[in-house]
Amino acid sequence: MLLVIRLYISTILTSLKDVKYLTFLLILETAFFLMAKFSYAGLRFQYLTLFAFLCILPRCAVMRSPDRAIFLALIFTVGILGFASKARNIVDGANVGDSPFIPYQLFWEK
Repeated sequence: MLLVIRLYISTILTSLKDVKYLTFLLILETAFFLMAKFSYAGLRFQYLTLFAFLCILPRCAVMRSPDRAIFLALIFTVGILGFASKARNIVDGANVGDSPFIPYQLFWEK
């Protein structure tokens, strides 16, 4: 969720031409974040929305604007933050239970 918000802010700060589609993706991400509170499927939908966001970035108007270098620096920063948070989750979840990447239990496992 934080990655999409940071990408959204980075894109909107440098170019306002693609606001509708990016806002739609941000609303979807928020809805899937709320879904993730109840179902593991919400996390998968969040990754799908993040993938859609990253696929649309090369077509955004900011890639052809004079602020392209600033935007790419912001995207690089977001990538570093994403990598750091994923690495922290992997290290924190090592040797804990069956699988640290599946936080939910199925109803027949209880």
